[in-house]
Amino acid sequence: GSESAPPCKTPLICCADGLDQDTFKVCKELFRPFKKSLKKLQLPQHLPREKKLKYMKESLTVIGERIDTFLQQYCRASEVKHWQKMFWRFISLFSTMDGKQLQKLYEYIKNNRMDKLVVSKQRISELFTDLMFPPTINISPEQRLSIPGSSKKEIKTKSTIKKKKKKKKRSHQLGNCFE
Repeated sequence: GSESAPPCKTPLICCADGLDQDTFKVCKELFRPFKKSLKKLQLPQHLPREKKLKYMKESLTVIGERIDTFLQQYCRASEVKHWQKMFWRFISLFSTMDGKQLQKLYEYIKNNRMDKLVVSKQRISELFTDLMFPPTINISPEQRLSIPGSSKKEIKTKSTIKKKKKKKKRSHQLGNCFE
């Protein structure tokens, strides 16, 4: 026959406010691989604020990306808003925030991350371009010889002079300490 849940455990939730049973099942299966991220949305009070924020940010990023991927791959344009709302409503069961708040927070995280990514990609692109295509300067062999510091002997002499100046400056600074 049918057995009831043991008294020490609460029965499993099979639906929630605003989610019918079938929608709940779809959400439950979609997010089953993300249990750890869902649990990190509701953290103990004793954890430091910074740690809570870090976990919230990481979890919402993982969960939000899962939602975005699902919507892109499986939903028609007319269904996207509906399923997005249902998914965030389901996620809200694991948090003190409602679905709208969680979605807004995810969008904020995603937009800020994209801004940083764009800046990073742009900077990486500039560095890559500079490394791959350094500015070219056409100098004839005669001009090279006339450039001060172009011979090995002169370069060695310059570096030796710099070292001597640093030593002198350092010993002068130490001398001042004891006056």
